[in-house]
Amino acid sequence: MGTMERMFINGFRRTEIIGGYVLGYLGLATFQAVAALTEVIWLFELDYEIETLLTLFGVVWLLAIASVMLGIFVSTFARHEGQVFPFVPLIIT
Repeated sequence: MGTMERMFINGFRRTEIIGGYVLGYLGLATFQAVAALTEVIWLFELDYEIETLLTLFGVVWLLAIASVMLGIFVSTFARHEGQVFPFVPLIIT
């Protein structure tokens, strides 16, 4: 409670806060895409060419980035966590 207010008091601007979230979650999305692709290739013993692997990674990474951006977009309109849940069916629709 009150984290955003403390950040604003310390002089951070809204764009700096959102930029920090974006960079952190982009790094996490990249790690998650690499881990998921590596696990699937290892688990099912798949043998792909490097171009195909790079394309697969690109698609998985773009989907992860899109979901991160969508989450940040929705969270910018919500004042607290309870307001995010009504947005989910609207976005799915």
